Amino acid sequence: MNEVAISPYARVQLKKGFPEPYDDMIDIMLDNFIPGWREAANDYGRAFMELGLRGQYVEVQRKVYKLKQELWEGRKLNREDSGQIALELIGNCLIIAWLYSQIHETARAKATDTPTLMIAPLQHGSRHPKMQQFGPADE
Repeated sequence: MNEVAISPYARVQLKKGFPEPYDDMIDIMLDNFIPGWREAANDYGRAFMELGLRGQYVEVQRKVYKLKQELWEGRKLNREDSGQIALELIGNCLIIAWLYSQIHETARAKATDTPTLMIAPLQHGSRHPKMQQFGPADE
């Protein structure tokens, strides 16, 4: 008997019954996005922490500019297509959301006099992290 493996995203779809084409977006696009994003995360590591929120903003703007060239101005991109760029933007948005949540969690901890979240980005070429405190001033 052949059993079909159901992804976690498909399970969500079965429970909620998203209208078309959202099923495809969840079942196919996200299932294809996550393994590639994990591979990229292994390559980049914690570099996004050195860039912070402003660095992610710059990354998003750079990619939006490329999308505009192809989608709005009709120019052909040499190395990437708009679909690939859009998936990269999802990754950047996840990083922004995570950084933002960490900053605000730290601010709440300060307001309630609980320990502050410390994030230790590694300096390029260093084995020892430099501790960096994130809080409202970093927004």
